Amino acid sequence: MEFGIPEIDDLVCDVSLVSDRIGSSTQLGLNGKLQLGDYLNARARIKNNRYKRDYAAKDIAFAPAILFVAGKIHPEFLRLLWVLADMQTIKYFNLVGDEEDIGNERFKWSQASTFSHNRNAIGLAIAYASAIRTHL
Repeated sequence: MEFGIPEIDDLVCDVSLVSDRIGSSTQLGLNGKLQLGDYLNARARIKNNRYKRDYAAKDIAFAPAILFVAGKIHPEFLRLLWVLADMQTIKYFNLVGDEEDIGNERFKWSQASTFSHNRNAIGLAIAYASAIRTHL
């Protein structure tokens, strides 16, 4: 996927939707019990260990996008959303001829608004995916 991030030609985002409840068909005693610990980072570690080297060998950036069914987003994916919001805001200011305002207070508020919009769009997708998942 092409995002226009400097020095990154291609980027693969691997999306995982995780729950705070354990779903185990092999260990019935665990099914439905609350997971403790940092399961978002644990899932990101698993994804990175499994795929990052293979994509790096092909000169492709890899980012795990780990999302919690209640709306929490893994920090690495949030950083990617912030970088994208920054790039979108800079592009917008350049298009409307306000290049000299990049970095001032108005730019920062616009950047925060763009980030919030992107994060909320992801939140809506999480809610939709969670709703579909419960009906499977």
